[in-house]
Amino acid sequence: MEDSFMELLVSRKPSFKDHLVKILLVVLCLVNGFGALFLGTYFIIGLVAAVALTLYFYPRTSAEYEYLFVNGDIDIDIIYSRSRRKHIYSFSLKEIALAAPLSSHRMDGYRGNPSLVKRDFTSRECPSPMAVVTGGEKGREMILLENDRSFVDQMKKYAPSKVFSD
Repeated sequence: MEDSFMELLVSRKPSFKDHLVKILLVVLCLVNGFGALFLGTYFIIGLVAAVALTLYFYPRTSAEYEYLFVNGDIDIDIIYSRSRRKHIYSFSLKEIALAAPLSSHRMDGYRGNPSLVKRDFTSRECPSPMAVVTGGEKGREMILLENDRSFVDQMKKYAPSKVFSD
């Protein structure tokens, strides 16, 4: 079999929580900044802490997922603010139990299962993401990926009896 390589970049839509975090961080910096100007030293310490929190959390509200498919192995990375990359998950198609759209009848036995850990690596806008059931470190996991036709076709080449697109 020939070598196969494909990558897919998916921008994550900011949630209400992401917008709320941004607003709270800015308000926290402004309140501590005005307090430091007019009221004194405790607000200077608060301002330093608020700026440190903002520098840590603000970039995490803008993220993209990168799916990398190489010869039946899938690596998922998250890219914060288009600058910092972090590897977050890997699996092999040899180890999966099933891959199908989440709305498919094939996922009926897995959907709503409380013992199944669900990990969402989608844009949050996909109406029916591709659900991949794997045996992860913490037991069975359901990985949600963006349902891209060419990416699913690559997966089918390596595990035709486990990957479905219906």
